[in-house]
Amino acid sequence: MFTKGSRFYADWRDKRGTRRRRAFTTAEEATTYEAEQTQRTHPKPNGPALKSPRSSGPISKRGKQSVAVKTAAPKPCNKSAKPSSPKRATKQHRT
Repeated sequence: MFTKGSRFYADWRDKRGTRRRRAFTTAEEATTYEAEQTQRTHPKPNGPALKSPRSSGPISKRGKQSVAVKTAAPKPCNKSAKPSSPKRATKQHRT
């Protein structure tokens, strides 16, 4: 809903996507009409009555067994060492 001068306009889109507007004298009328038109043209779908008996999650063949994960030990940090610079390739010129 929006206002223009002393009028209140209901603003919605129809099923084809065309923008529609209608003027009212009160904001309450405009809001109510806009809600009705929106519900009529774009109704909310009802959810499923019953949940699906089948789970959508991954199925494990092992069941609920835990798997051991190997982790590498962290390397010690030596801040006093200078960072090594990458070796540059040298061009050999033919003479």
